[in-house]
Amino acid sequence: MNTSTSIEQPKSLNIDFELYADNDQEFKKELCFLLIDNVKELHKALQESAQTGDLATFTTICHKVTVSVDMINDDELNRLIEKVKDAFYAQHPVLIARYTSTLSAALLQLAIDIELEADIT
Repeated sequence: MNTSTSIEQPKSLNIDFELYADNDQEFKKELCFLLIDNVKELHKALQESAQTGDLATFTTICHKVTVSVDMINDDELNRLIEKVKDAFYAQHPVLIARYTSTLSAALLQLAIDIELEADIT
């Protein structure tokens, strides 16, 4: 996953949609919509936690979307989520800002990549 702060060219995803969709394109689109909704919800929770300084919202949504994050199977995304949590636990403002910014960009890019994969743009 590309974690730069600008939107990049789409990257192939680590998810095998056919494993879940069994060549059913309509189901694949529905699954993609669900993943996109979860990624956007996680992004919103990240922004809220960054603004309030309270990690509770972010960790609650992380728990809620665990299955989606696991399906995406992106080690870098998982590392970024853990770095955000660690920065909050350490109450380190510079690291909180750095990692929330990086994760924010990664989540936005991921939503775009899933949209392109499903051909729903």
